[in-house]
Amino acid sequence: MRQLAKQIFNKSGVLHLCRRRNRRAIRILLYHRFPAPWRENLERHCAHLASKYTILSMTALEQSIRERRQVPDNAVVFTVDDGYRDFYQVAYPIFRKYNIPVLFYLTTGYMDRECWLWGDRLRYCFRNTPHQTFRAVGMEFSKNQQAAGLERLREMAKAAPDAERRRIVAEFESASGIQVPERITADYEPCTRDEIREMARGGIEFGAHTLTHPILSKLPDAATVEREILGSKARLEAELGQPVTHFAYPNGRWQDVNQAALATARRHFTTATMALEGLNSPETDIHALLRLPFDPDHPIDAFERRLAGFRVAQSTAPPGWPA
Repeated sequence: MRQLAKQIFNKSGVLHLCRRRNRRAIRILLYHRFPAPWRENLERHCAHLASKYTILSMTALEQSIRERRQVPDNAVVFTVDDGYRDFYQVAYPIFRKYNIPVLFYLTTGYMDRECWLWGDRLRYCFRNTPHQTFRAVGMEFSKNQQAAGLERLREMAKAAPDAERRRIVAEFESASGIQVPERITADYEPCTRDEIREMARGGIEFGAHTLTHPILSKLPDAATVEREILGSKARLEAELGQPVTHFAYPNGRWQDVNQAALATARRHFTTATMALEGLNSPETDIHALLRLPFDPDHPIDAFERRLAGFRVAQSTAPPGWPA
């Protein structure tokens, strides 16, 4: 009954009114992974976008704002973070089918297979541990409570100074009884450089997302922050042979972005995105753009409502941000 009520609501005309009321809002969508079983639902997302919204590249949006030209009504920008290969395998053909421009933010150390994304190291250990339960960093982990336990650990690690985060990850790996292989396994692998160059030729925009995906505000000094950000930019520019002008802050909460990170983004990029929920306007800080996080399996009726702006939480920077 609840699902039926949602479907009736979506078809009642209320969403049309909601889209009209929020037509000047700029929506920036955020995705990460594209598992193959979610392909069909992702296509529903794209079909809805193509039929109801004006889909822009981030560069086109930035130019409109900078040149003080009116942004089209119901504008949407599609962004994807990190660099997982399932973007190329699953999502890219769908985006091409619907002619959807996408900005793909790459963690370049991961792209070059020099490092795992640290959250994936935790997931790999938990998935493969021979232990039903084990203790690490003062917490007990059970395979029966995988999601909850890993999420608590990830939040603990995000809040810690960078060196402590690395220690937490290492202790968890040791306690799990698993040695993470140097070669990134298929479930977690990034796009290949050949695939990245192919997608660039096919119209995908690429943005920088640091070298190793640290929490920038937890790095020891401004020089390290700048090295993570600009090292990623330089590596991508060398790979693509073109300027890289867009950036996404790893994890992207207000507390994850300090003065050094924001200042570096302002000096070296035309836009930068958070990972916090909200709708943007032409007056939004273009180096602290909000996004609407989704997974490809997000139910289409809920996707339609949220995209229209129905009950979207609007994140606002805390007083004194950035610290």
